[in-house]
Amino acid sequence: MDFNRVILLSSTLFFSAAASANFEPGSYITDGGIELKPSLSIGLGYDDNLYYQPQNEKSSEFFRVIPKLQTRLDDGVNQYTLDLGIDSGYYRLDSADNFLDYNVKLSSHNEFSSKQRLDLSVALDGKTEPRGTGLSEGTGALISEPVEYIDSTLSGTYEYGAKSSAARVAFGTRFYDKRYKNFRSISQFRDLEKTRFSITGFYNTQAGTDVFIELNSENIEYDQLRTGTIDRDSSDYRAMLGMQWQASALTSGKIKLGYQKKDFDSSLRENFTGLSWLAGLTWKPLSYSKIELVTSQAAEDPLVEGDYVQATLYGIKWSHEWQKRLHTHLSFNHVKDKYIGVTRNEQTNTIHASLDYKSSMGVFSLYYELNDKNSSRPIYKYDKGVVGITLTLGLQR
Repeated sequence: MDFNRVILLSSTLFFSAAASANFEPGSYITDGGIELKPSLSIGLGYDDNLYYQPQNEKSSEFFRVIPKLQTRLDDGVNQYTLDLGIDSGYYRLDSADNFLDYNVKLSSHNEFSSKQRLDLSVALDGKTEPRGTGLSEGTGALISEPVEYIDSTLSGTYEYGAKSSAARVAFGTRFYDKRYKNFRSISQFRDLEKTRFSITGFYNTQAGTDVFIELNSENIEYDQLRTGTIDRDSSDYRAMLGMQWQASALTSGKIKLGYQKKDFDSSLRENFTGLSWLAGLTWKPLSYSKIELVTSQAAEDPLVEGDYVQATLYGIKWSHEWQKRLHTHLSFNHVKDKYIGVTRNEQTNTIHASLDYKSSMGVFSLYYELNDKNSSRPIYKYDKGVVGITLTLGLQR
């Protein structure tokens, strides 16, 4: 489970998350020892509120194709991977909504000794914000095409201390850059850079559990400031106490709870000081059934308006294997967003259900997702339903 704040309720991801997440394609190993793992997802669907509108909704059928390729070189200790992917979507209502996203990620894991490990990664992503999301939130039907941007990430973590030892320490850094491609008269003021440094100290209880203290700081800088507006640059500091465990085959999890301080460079914006947390728990009461719980809270930068958003997430997902080839997935997420600096409060509920049939070649999936967003600002309210069929293919294992 990814314990960064992952909100699964994004209805821009029309494909069933279950199909790709639970299908592990086979691979081909070259004479040089490089493992190649290709996959292809093809899907058809129907969206009853394409532009996230509170009324006068526009609906559309869509077609989506997602080819991926993962390459890996593993010598038993060190590992190098290259992930390549394309995500293309086509809409019957308006071809202006068609998109072609891409992602490239190169990562490495090196163990110089039993006490020293280094993880590095660099990623480049070309992404599309569907009309009615991101910078066009609340105005999806008023713009001519989706907003596009490119983001790049460079990160590294050095860890010292044997996994079996009582204590170890990890030093991390991450650089993130975001650049919008179109609607530059507005989007140029949302281009940004984030630089983060962290240090984490772990204590191994020798009972399948690590207790840790994490300290990190992040500097957020926007490239340009629109005339007559307030500077959005800020610094984010967090001190977290946490625990991660896999006490038995039944449960595993991670919890981080602590203090967050967000300071703006401008005294005209309201700073944040308060509680922040991240937590995830996986419980397998049976070998064929799994329940996952996730929750988080943090102050985050808003895309459109306000000083910051205090965002709180609660989620639950149940996965069940009825037969060897037949699986179901049911999830519910609740997100509460409290905006500071403007009068705006929102709650979003998302239900996602899928039925997957697995074969030796891939997964055939039927899914339905319902989003219900309530807001104190009527322009941001909407109800949205997406239904679809996907087929995810890969090499035989």
